[in-house]
Amino acid sequence: MPSSLTGSEVRYRVHLEEALCDGCRLCLPLCKQGALIWVRAERELLLDPWACDGCGACVTACPNGALSLHTRGNP
Repeated sequence: MPSSLTGSEVRYRVHLEEALCDGCRLCLPLCKQGALIWVRAERELLLDPWACDGCGACVTACPNGALSLHTRGNP
């Protein structure tokens, strides 16, 4: 589903710290933009930064702190 925000209007971005992700997948159903992708064969979570609208719903679901919200333009 495409975001209603354009790239220039997105003020936040999500960062994935892969080393902290244990693969629980609690974040997946909360991402309404489809920016989080579970690669079953690799048992790995991927983040599509172009699809992410920076809502932060996934960040609140992560019990390990693998996902964090940053102001756009900041690492």
